[in-house]
Amino acid sequence: MKSIKNILLLFIFAGQLPIWSQPAFRYPARYANISTGVWYRTLTLKQDSAEYSISQLISPLTVVNPVTNKFKLLFSTSYAGALFQQNLDRELNGMTDGKIKGFYYLNEEHLLLNFGISVPYGKNQFNLREAMVAEQLYENIFGFGVKRYGEGFDFDTGISTAFRLGNQFIAGGGIGYLLRGSYNFAEKSTFRLKPGNEVTLNLGLDFESDSVFIRTDFLFRTFSADKIEQKSFFQQGNQYEWSGYLVIRQHPFIFNFSLKNIFKANNKFFNRFQNFQYEGKKFISNSFYSQLKTIYNFSPAQSLTAKLGINKFGHSDRQLGDATLFNGGAGTQRKFSENFILGIELQYLFGAALKDKLDITGWDGMMTIQVRF
Repeated sequence: MKSIKNILLLFIFAGQLPIWSQPAFRYPARYANISTGVWYRTLTLKQDSAEYSISQLISPLTVVNPVTNKFKLLFSTSYAGALFQQNLDRELNGMTDGKIKGFYYLNEEHLLLNFGISVPYGKNQFNLREAMVAEQLYENIFGFGVKRYGEGFDFDTGISTAFRLGNQFIAGGGIGYLLRGSYNFAEKSTFRLKPGNEVTLNLGLDFESDSVFIRTDFLFRTFSADKIEQKSFFQQGNQYEWSGYLVIRQHPFIFNFSLKNIFKANNKFFNRFQNFQYEGKKFISNSFYSQLKTIYNFSPAQSLTAKLGINKFGHSDRQLGDATLFNGGAGTQRKFSENFILGIELQYLFGAALKDKLDITGWDGMMTIQVRF
């Protein structure tokens, strides 16, 4: 059976924005562990006679330290470099902000309190060429791991609970609050951008038997208005997310099937800023993700993975949308000792956007290193 403690961690991270360097928590809480590696994705886009490409290389670092049996600390950051090639080469390189999170278990590990701060040393002021690269990274359908390198001094907190329903079910939920700080978003600019705060609500149910594990989750996110110089100009629409996860274990195989659907309500621009060119990452469309993964365990120390996926994206007024993307890949993981794990994965991507007017092809590769003490 999966422990209540691990379920609580999943509820907390379900409410966070996706960050590639977040840990998988493969090791028991009593061990400190470090995760790092490299991730690279490159995409080529063709429309009529025009062609351009966008690539990104990320090197993440995550450190988890269990201070006591009930309290653990986590730190994560990344270095990211991106290249946008369209007639001219344009680059965006720098560190992301550092994330520090703490987790404290109460009530015999049925209750979890969490807090976190974002240390704003990441690159957050872009010149014109860097802003053109960032505009490509923001595109939701491209799936780049780092979209915004640096922002302001953020603070988040939350609480989650989980409890058993009989021998095979675990139910739980959590609520979180993210308070965002302000920052200068353009080079040589005195204007300060204050992104809207965020409230998240997460509910979930797990089922597990000897050979089957099923999870279903619902996540609701709501946002306050973004401001420039303390004047409201934009507000994200509410976001509703449902995800399902099925695992079938038939030794030496493990079959994983996952689904995720995101519904995004309409965003709002206040009249005087209607034509303001704002960060594209705010304008995600309704999205659907699916993936089938097969894992073959050669031994307790070696595994091989193959996966196939289909992602669909609805219409968006300010982003590329009306897209269907396919992906497939393979990888392997080797456990050299109780203290060192190495993983490698390659993936090919292809599809089209703008109702088949824009062709997209690309690939990505990932190497992960996990060390525990």
